[in-house]
Parts: sequence; C-alpha cells; structure tokens
Amino acid sequence: MFDNRLSALSLRVLAMMAALAAPFLVLAFYYVDAQRDAALEAVRRESLTLAKAIAHQQGIALQQTKAQLTRLAESHAASEEHAACSSRMQEMAQLGPHILHLALTGPDGEIRCASSAQVAGARLDDRDYFRQAQQSGRFTVSDVLQTRFSKIWTLVAAQPIADSERLEGMLIASLDLNWAQSLLDSLHLPADSIVSLSDATGRIVARTPRGDDLVGREILEAASFRGAIATASEGWATSAGLDGVARVIAFAKVPEANLYVRVGIPTAAIDTVERRAQRDGLAALGAAILLSGLLAVFLSRRLLLRPVRQLTQAAQRLGEGDWTVRTGFTERNHVMGLLARKLDELAAYGQSITRAFRTLSAGNRTLLRERGEQALLDAMCRTAVEQGGYRVAFVNYLRHDEAKSVETVARYGHDGGFIDSLRLTWADTAHGRGSVGTAIRTRRPSIIQRIASDRRYGPWRNEAIRLGFGSVISLPLIVEDAVIGTFTLIASQEDAFDAPEVELLDEMAADLSFGIKIARDAIRQREAEEIARRALSHDAITGLPNRASFLRQTGEAVAAAARRHEPLAVLIVHLPNLQEVYDGFGHDPANKLVREVAGRLVQLPGIGAGVARLAVNQFGLCLPGMTADSAAQAARQIQTCLREPVTVGVAQIDITASVGAAFYPGHGDEAEPLVRRAAIAARDGARKEAFYFVYSGATERENPERLALAAELRAALDRRELELHFQPKFDLATGAACGAEALIRWNHPSRGFLAPARFVPLAEETGLIRTMTGFVVDAAIRHQHGWVAGGRALPVAVNLSAKNLYDPNFLDSFRALLDTWGVPASLVDIELTESALVDDPDAARRVLHRLRDMGSKIYIDDFGTGYSSLNYLVSLPVHALKIDRSFVQQMQQSREAAAVVASVITMAHHLGLRVVAEGVETEADRAMLAGLGCDEGQGYLWSKPLSAADFEQRYLKG
Repeated sequence: MFDNRLSALSLRVLAMMAALAAPFLVLAFYYVDAQRDAALEAVRRESLTLAKAIAHQQGIALQQTKAQLTRLAESHAASEEHAACSSRMQEMAQLGPHILHLALTGPDGEIRCASSAQVAGARLDDRDYFRQAQQSGRFTVSDVLQTRFSKIWTLVAAQPIADSERLEGMLIASLDLNWAQSLLDSLHLPADSIVSLSDATGRIVARTPRGDDLVGREILEAASFRGAIATASEGWATSAGLDGVARVIAFAKVPEANLYVRVGIPTAAIDTVERRAQRDGLAALGAAILLSGLLAVFLSRRLLLRPVRQLTQAAQRLGEGDWTVRTGFTERNHVMGLLARKLDELAAYGQSITRAFRTLSAGNRTLLRERGEQALLDAMCRTAVEQGGYRVAFVNYLRHDEAKSVETVARYGHDGGFIDSLRLTWADTAHGRGSVGTAIRTRRPSIIQRIASDRRYGPWRNEAIRLGFGSVISLPLIVEDAVIGTFTLIASQEDAFDAPEVELLDEMAADLSFGIKIARDAIRQREAEEIARRALSHDAITGLPNRASFLRQTGEAVAAAARRHEPLAVLIVHLPNLQEVYDGFGHDPANKLVREVAGRLVQLPGIGAGVARLAVNQFGLCLPGMTADSAAQAARQIQTCLREPVTVGVAQIDITASVGAAFYPGHGDEAEPLVRRAAIAARDGARKEAFYFVYSGATERENPERLALAAELRAALDRRELELHFQPKFDLATGAACGAEALIRWNHPSRGFLAPARFVPLAEETGLIRTMTGFVVDAAIRHQHGWVAGGRALPVAVNLSAKNLYDPNFLDSFRALLDTWGVPASLVDIELTESALVDDPDAARRVLHRLRDMGSKIYIDDFGTGYSSLNYLVSLPVHALKIDRSFVQQMQQSREAAAVVASVITMAHHLGLRVVAEGVETEADRAMLAGLGCDEGQGYLWSKPLSAADFEQRYLKG
C-alpha cells in the first residue's frame, strides 16, 4: 500500500515536471532540486518532531519515576527500621509500573534495604550514576547497563536523600526497559522506518522494528552518534543502516536522562521523486510552456508545498508542546497523508497522556496542600476540570441504606443541573448500571466511551447529549479495603479515555483514596486526643471537671478573691453511703445515682455552674464572694435538691449527703488546704449525722508531725529499724513460763522510745500495717530459729491484722518462712481480734483451718471488747481466748467485771478452749484468776515486755 501511494505521488511530481518546457530547463532543474531539498527538509523536520515527541513521552515516564522517588525521599525513608524499610520498598516498587527493583543505600553506597532480598548488602559506590547523583545532589539516570545479580539490561535511576547539610542516603530504582519497548511497539511507521532509544554511548535500549538481541548492543555508527550528541541535544543526519537502506536519521535527547530517541525515515521516496521529476521534465519540454508552468505551480502547491507547510506548522506546534494541534489533512492516499495521520495519532496520544499526567501531578499537589476531607474532594474536582481539561468532575459516596443510594459530595464544572438529576444507585438496576454503580460493584474503573450510543447510559442519554458530553469514567475510591464511592470525570469528546490515561487516572483515584484515609485518620486522632485531654480534666461518669481541674479553678478563684479582698467558700458534698449502693446494686445503678446527683447539683441556680466531682463519693463547689451565711443557704439548696430519692430499676434510693464548708481566708489561702478541710468537715458532718458542717480547726489527721512520722515509719520498716520485745505468759496452775507474745517496739533515732500507741494506729491508717505485721512474723520466726538451735524454745504469739488475714499470699509466705528457718508451726501462735473475723467469716474460716492444719494455735485477742459473737467460737478453729486487760484490772473493784471474767472462763472451758488473762499486775489478780480456773496469765506481775536478749537470758537458759 505504501508503494502504491509512493507511485501516485511520483506520477503527480512527474506531471508537474512535464509542465516545465525546454526554455525553462535551468529553472526546471533548479526547481526539481529545490523541491527535493524542501521534501528532504520536511522529512527531516518530521523525523525530528517525531523523535522529540517520543523523547517527551519517555521523559514523562522518567518524570513519573522521579516524582515517585522524590516523594519517597521526602517521607524520611532513610530513618525507618530495616523491616519497615524493605516493606516500604516493595510497596513503592509495585506502585511504579516501570520499576523492576527499588533500593535504599547509605551515603557510602551500601544497600540498606531493597524490594528484592537478592541485592541486600551490595555496594554501588563504584557505579558512575551513583557518583554522579552523589556529586550533583540531583536525580540521575544511568546509561544502559547490566545488573550485577540478574544480568538484565536496564536503566538505573538514583535520587539523593539529603538534609540541608549532608547526604543521608540514595534511592535507587532499576527500570524495566520493556516500558520503552512497549511505547515504540505502539507506533505505526512507514515501511523501512526505524525508531530506537539508546544511551549516550550508543547502546540500544529499545528499537522498532525489533531485532534479535538488540538490547545492550552498540549501534553501528556509535562514534559519529557520540560526536553528534556531544555538540547538540537534537539534530539529524543521513546515514545507511545495517540493512543498507539510506535514511534521514533524527535524534532528540530524553529529558532527565542521557537517553536519545533516533528516528530513521527512508530517503528512497525523495530520491525517486528527484529522478522521475528530472526525466519527466525533460520529456515534456515541448508541451505548452506557459500552461504547463502554471499547472506545475498549481500542482506543486497542491500536492507538495501545502502538505509540507501543514506538516511543518503542525510539527512546530507539537515541538512547542501544543498537543491539541492536528495537521488538517483530508487526503490520506499519499506519503504525506500517511505521515500526517501518524502525526495526528501521536498528537492525540500525547494530548491524552499529557492531560492525565497534568491531572495526576496537580492532584498530588492538592493532596499535599489540603487537610480536611471535604476540602480535598472539592480541590480534586476543581483540579480535574481546570488542570486536566475535563468538562465535569464529581465525587459520589455510597450509602448503605435500603435503596443503596449514592450521594454527590463534591463537584466542579458546568453541568447544567445534570448531576442533581441522576438519581444514582449502586444496586443492579437501570440507574445503577451506569459508570458510577458499576465501578462501586466491581471495584474497578468503569468507562462509557460513547454516551450517545451506549445503552448503559440510557436513563441520562438525552440530557447528556444536549449538554455536549461525549464519554465518562468512574473510578472506585477504596479506603481500608472498602469501596466508599467513586471519582467521576466527564469529557466532551467520545473515546476520550485510552488505556494509558485510564491507568494514570486510576492511580490518581488511589491517591485520592489515600488522602481521604489520611484525612479521616487525622480526625480520629484529633478526637482521641480530645478525649484524652478531657479525661485528664473531667470525670468519665458525670462529665464534670475532676479534682485536678477543680483545684486549678479554685486556685484561680482564691487569687482573684485575694486581689478583690473578698471571701470565698468551698463546699464539699459527701455521699457517705454511696459505697453501699455500689456493693448492693452494682456499678451501673450506682453510676446512675451519681449522674443524677451531678445533674441536680449542676441545675442549682447561682451555684451549680462550678460543680466538680472530686472523688467517688464527693462533689465540690467553689463559690466566690460567699460568706458563712450565704454558704449555709447554698447548703440548704443542696439539701432541697437531693431530698427526692433516685429511681434505680424498680428501687428508689434515698440520697444521704453531708455538706462540708471551708472559707477563704479563715481556713486557708490556697486551694488544696481549703478543699481538704471542706472534705474533712463533710466527713465529720456525716459521722455526726449533720447535713451541714463547717470546718472547725486542725485535726489529728492534718497534724504535720503525724504526717512526718508516717514517712519516717515507712523508712524505718524499709531499714528494719523496728524490733521485737517479748512478754512471757505463765501457767497459773504451775507458775511456769508457757509462752510469750511478740510486741513491736520502735526506738526512734531522734524521738527516742515510741510507745506502740503512737505508731501502730498510724500504720493502720496509712496501709503500713500489712508490712509491719509481716515484719513481726518474719522477726519472730528468725528468733525462734535461734532458740530452737539452742535446745529450748517457747511458743511465741504474733498479732495478725485483718489485712494480713485476708491477704491471699499470706499463707504461702508464712509457710515459706517456716520452711526457710526450719521452725515448726507449733512454736508460732496466731492472735486475732474479734473485729478481724467479722469482715468475711468464710474467708477467715478457710485461713484459720489451714493455719491449724500447719500446727499453729489460734488465740482471740481482747475478747469481750469487740462484737463478742458466739457463732465464730463454735465454727472457727480457735484454741484460746484472751480476756482483755480492762476486765482483769477492774474485777477487784467491780462485781460486774468479775462476773464477765468468770463467765468467759466458764464458757471457754465448756467449748474446749483455754483462757489467757491479760494485764495481771497484782498477786490478788493472779489468785482470783486461778480460783476462777483461768489457764494462763500475762502482765507486769511477772514481767514487762523484754528485749529478745533479756527474754532469752531469763526464760530460755538454765
């Protein structure tokens, strides 16, 4: 077909030459030569234009790779851990269709991580492209080379990662040469035309038509080619190829790389034109000179000059980047027409790719600039229309309602109300089979290339045609692996979306999906941060300010009151029975009661605005300018609002509350003391069943010396500064020592000897009693070890607190101590008060049975002063009762006390229990107890508590 068209052109040129007569022979030869030069020049320009166009397309692909590497470089990939870095390299390598491998090197060229484990640890500092990128600090593309490991011919792109002072590393991308070959294969060229892509050394990257094993080989004219590119980035020459065909060879440099596109168009057609023009011109010299000349002029303009001019103008505009230009050729049956069609096809291809790249690039800038989701969607639609040249762009979000409806959330472009009339759905119905519904269901881009004839667009065809819409594409938006909607573009022309453009637009939709995810993640993060900030300053159950916020606000109010010289009241609302509600009804009902109380307090006129929840059962109010009288009125308001019970389920719970008050400046000039003292007043009021109670001065709990002593006690326990004293017990029948009670003593280094009454209650209040009891048990067993080793020992009783009794680890620790020191449990008696047994009798029973099974004896200490329940005497494994010293010391003067002692002894003996009397100080007391049948006695009559050394010397030797 090409030969036929060439012959037709030759006949036309011969007819033109025949018009030149003999008198115009010189002019004829000159004209033929001029026409040949013009044709040659046209072919040169055409080939150069084609070379530049192909080079531009290759440059766009490299620009895409450069943009990907730049984004990755700016994301601080160099600081990531190896595993995360390798995973990131693999993900990014998959995103770039031209990338074979992606790697990250250090500044020394050693590969830190890569998308392929094969190249890990290799060094690239000997590669020219690495040194070039390192020295220039810019994106660099290598010449054609073979990879070290796979021996594949490839191009390598290097992108430095650097801060303001030094190079941190290098991103290396190995590019698939099939990308270049695929582009060249898509070209439709005249017969014997060639197009190749080579580097600066002349090594071939891609070529069409293909040859066997061409990639990596040096072209024949490598020396002349290198000489040409040394002086210019584009140009042309006439050369004979390997096949002996003479061609006009044009070359153009690919932007961003040492790559050159070479286009070769055969010169045979031009030579044929010249020869035939000369021969036919000479044969027709006798024809009508004037008429032939005029005809020749007409024909030359018609058949050659005008087409060349059209092609030249179109090529110039293409060279200037105007991809909208078309040659305007209507005659397609000759060589120029064929070249014109190819040029038009290349321009159309370049226009679509450029439009898509421009849209993608602008979209990426939008992603970096916009933060909110709606602003991002609006900006992307505007970018697609203004930068990409599409008629309309809009974003739809699907709804999971019964109708599976679709809502338009962003739009841009003049649609004349078209979008509002769509009534889209993603169900498989007539309104869901368009591009939007199909893209949602299939999770793939959906394209309608010809709206006017595609049945899928039936419900909207007439209106779309009226508005001049030609084609439409909908791209799914996928966030966290779920389709949330579509990004839809409408173009004016039909067949507007070819495969390369769809691929780029799909990438843009993926970027938009990522941007939506980032925007939503940012919102969730801000909400979480707000929740966390609120949790630091507000109560989770009531939403009221918490103790920290209340103290801060009270501090500010106190400072303001001080400046204005005004009073201030702090009220604490205490709910003493709230724990019983939690225990009896559970957390949810009790929390409902708390929220109800909070709601009532907040609604109090004049005072409710500053309510805070300070503790589980405490609310606080800071009332600036309030005196004692007005505070009492406020307390009555609180009493009134809490009078009505709270309904919890089917139960109605009365609110028991007491209000404590402290005033600035009378009770303090700082927030914390005022709040603490108001709380003390509220608790004191609850104990005295007073609804309103004003702080009445310092209490023992606030004593700074007491607080200091508590801190010293903790340190003394840590340093084991406390010691045991032992008070012996005596058998009243024989008078012999039968045991001892271990009593803790504290010889303070600066305060001197402290009685147990000074620090034991303090230990109970501060929670140190468990540690102290553990110290007593440990010390008693250690002493027993020494006495057993000496050949004589007496049972020693230790007082066990309720906290130790109910400690789940106590029994294991007790057994471990006995095993460690080799002391039998029968030498360690356990003394408990009645109050320690009543909190949880079942748990106490289990512990005491295990202690008895070990061999220890159980004593009930201070019997008669506590609950005195006979039930536990029957059900618990008790061995003996200890009568409290208060009864023993009164029985000589009080018949009632004597009767109590006698009753206890009689009852205990009937129950099979022994009886020990405490506080025996006189011989009369001993005689009376012996007469009543008491088994053992303990008191100053025999001995005061002795140090371990004195006790051992007196009772365990000789």
